[in-house]
Amino acid sequence: MIVQGRCASLAEYNEHMDAIRPFIAEFVTRIETSFIGKVIESSNDDEESETLWLPCEDGHKQVPTHMVDKVEAEGDYMRVHVGDWNCLVHETFYRLSERLGPTDFIKLHRSALVRIGFIDRIIHRDHRWTALLRDGSRINVAKSQVHHVVQVMSSSSSNGGGDSSDDDDLQHRRGASGGRESIGHSVSGPLRRAQ
Repeated sequence: MIVQGRCASLAEYNEHMDAIRPFIAEFVTRIETSFIGKVIESSNDDEESETLWLPCEDGHKQVPTHMVDKVEAEGDYMRVHVGDWNCLVHETFYRLSERLGPTDFIKLHRSALVRIGFIDRIIHRDHRWTALLRDGSRINVAKSQVHHVVQVMSSSSSNGGGDSSDDDDLQHRRGASGGRESIGHSVSGPLRRAQ
């Protein structure tokens, strides 16, 4: 709503505004509920699913989901890592993993979710699988998640420009050792044996 008028001085302006203020307040109160309801109802589901509103010092900031590197559980909270910055979010692991999407993120264990492109490689040493991340950190892969993680990382390397001989080499090594041979994965390269 716009109220337009001409006054000779600031004092005259204040006097006129004081006179019409109760009428404007009553009018706004009557239409405010409908107006706010319409704004809340109109939302873009695609945009909402591709971004997260994360708490920061000044309030909240909008972060595209493709910028999130990893999410780790800390008690009732989830620590969301975006580059060098991180924050705590009071949301369940399940709900946050749904919002981030299964095509870009992978669950390594019950309290760690990582963007697939943020995994540098996965290695198998001492009967344990570990994901080495691009920030230098390591996250152990739960036994229940190993098959899915290796499958996703293998398809990621073959779809990401790795040649078919790398996949044939992986199948050969798995076949020869029953799938128990140590292999690693590099996003920029083929699957290879851990040193």
